[in-house]
Amino acid sequence: MMQDPADQQINQYVPNVVGERGFFYPRWWVLSALLINLLFVIIFCFGRYFPCSAAGYLCSFTGWHPVFQVAVVWLVFLLIAGLAFLLGLGAIEMPRPHRSWPARFFRSISEFGPLRLLLEFYGATALAVLIAMWLLNRATPLSFACLGIVVFVGNACFFYQRTARERRNYLIGYGVIGLITLPVTALYRLANQDLWPFFLAGALLMISGIAASLWHPRPVRQLTAQEQVDANIARAATPGFLLRNIWPFNRFLPNRPDRTN
Repeated sequence: MMQDPADQQINQYVPNVVGERGFFYPRWWVLSALLINLLFVIIFCFGRYFPCSAAGYLCSFTGWHPVFQVAVVWLVFLLIAGLAFLLGLGAIEMPRPHRSWPARFFRSISEFGPLRLLLEFYGATALAVLIAMWLLNRATPLSFACLGIVVFVGNACFFYQRTARERRNYLIGYGVIGLITLPVTALYRLANQDLWPFFLAGALLMISGIAASLWHPRPVRQLTAQEQVDANIARAATPGFLLRNIWPFNRFLPNRPDRTN
């Protein structure tokens, strides 16, 4: 079902409520890290009372390949962050005269601004621990996954204060680090299966650096009215824009309003 032209005319004047609060906004990662740690505490305290037959393959989770263990933990981390973004954008971030007590609670525990430097310090400390684990040739998949989450949250807070060009330069630097550690890990560390996630992390860093080097921030320039109209028409003709006008995508993944000068 295509969106009605009258709705499109109205929607182009709706402000972009996401802005800098998108999926990579540090609040969603902080919430996800807190909730996933709470989940680990619950499993650690009460997992022994949970019947193994009901857990199925999860009962032998620590016996899985280390890469699969790390992938599952990070998949849960990403899913919780996505749910926090979808459910929390309106309830937590948008200005409201009154908020429910759950919204006030989650907003308070995820207020990363005053704790930004502390979160960055935690991330740097977790990175130092990961480096020590790599040098000592000792690691466990769960420790790597949890420390990696701490590093990621600290890095998200650090990137939030940086410009697009600065983020690109840092990502290129990460890619260089990945390029250096990747062959060393492959040659001297893969005999220890628990260090395979380090190899995967190096590969991801290298790919991120390559992608960042190929992306160049566009210079900021105020478009004329005609240029903006042309840009909006070109955007409306892209496959992604057309797909998001069709049900059910227009319900949970609608197009953002056109930019206006």
